[in-house]
Amino acid sequence: MRKSFSADLYREGVNPAITKRLMGHKKEDMSLNAYASAGKEELINTTANRKYKK
Repeated sequence: MRKSFSADLYREGVNPAITKRLMGHKKEDMSLNAYASAGKEELINTTANRKYKK
């Protein structure tokens, strides 16, 4: 449940400092690196919406 909670906060764009406090971590990177993950839909949307240089 912790991973889902952190991943949901990440997807919603919650400030990493807030996620850190909610998760009880000492460093923000713990919340981001260990728990936040990109879902399949996010990966597809990111590549589909990429702006290419001309």
